[in-house]
Amino acid sequence: MKFLSLDGLTHLCAELDRRVNELIGAVRKDRAFIAPIAAEVYNHQLYIRGAKFYLDQGYVPYVFRLIRKRNQFNPNNYPQKFIELHGPNKPRKGWCMFGCSDAVHIDSDNLFSFTLAPHQFIADRDKLSGYDFSPLPDALVHINPEYDTIAWGRSTIGTVKETEGNYLRGRLIKLRFAIAFGKPCQQWKKISIADMESPLAQFSVLHVPTIGLVFGKH
Repeated sequence: MKFLSLDGLTHLCAELDRRVNELIGAVRKDRAFIAPIAAEVYNHQLYIRGAKFYLDQGYVPYVFRLIRKRNQFNPNNYPQKFIELHGPNKPRKGWCMFGCSDAVHIDSDNLFSFTLAPHQFIADRDKLSGYDFSPLPDALVHINPEYDTIAWGRSTIGTVKETEGNYLRGRLIKLRFAIAFGKPCQQWKKISIADMESPLAQFSVLHVPTIGLVFGKH
């Protein structure tokens, strides 16, 4: 067995320390996720703390919703015991991109706003021009006044519930959102949170009876 001298061991430790610092520097240069971001509600508006760090590097903001994902389960690909144990139609939730980066705006004060375009247009950059941005939660969540419902992914959520005596009572509803920063992408490209260069900053939009829609914590 060959033993290192004290000088050799010192030199090896110095070389290892140099290599570790080089790797850390490379990670910091290539990935920006080490810089934290946070969603904070102030004066009924949403602010994204730490956004400037990513915007200055050319990254763009993306909004995600926590919704039910399409079930890709095919019972023909699994044995019967697996189906009996896990169930064939177990609902699955996940973060899905909402609109595109052009539908989101963050100003120099870190104030978050979203396009006022109809939701069927928010993923199409060509149709977003001409629409203003709004810092209010009503831009993210639309309530159908005719049916008192909110379209949420593949689901429809009622904003009122019927009680005894056919009395309609408003419901407290919490809808979860998140924002993150990533590289600009081509039109219609599918983006997930795995493509982001920053952590998720989570927040929520609350439907509060007698008040309406407000921003809240996640």
